[in-house]
Amino acid sequence: AGTRLAEHLLQSLKEETTSEDTTMHPITLVGYSIGARVVMHCLEALDNYATENRDSRALGLVENAVFLGAPLAARHQRWLQARRVVAGRLINGYSSRDWMLRLV
Repeated sequence: AGTRLAEHLLQSLKEETTSEDTTMHPITLVGYSIGARVVMHCLEALDNYATENRDSRALGLVENAVFLGAPLAARHQRWLQARRVVAGRLINGYSSRDWMLRLV
């Protein structure tokens, strides 16, 4: 699902840049629980696209990304990839008392 979301965003980027109105509208992605995983996969796919195709337009395409209760591993490289794509704020909201996240 994250890859499909990234493909949709990239298609929108292509349409926006080929149209006469070159105003880019800010995109904010918000994901809760499993939805946060989808957002992370989308950001990773956008970063991979930018790297493989040497297309810097994909970097900064997303203005803000918010993760709430995200069952994500805290791998440094993964967060760096997400950070490269997000132009504004990258927020990871969680509770240290969330026992479900401890299980994941």
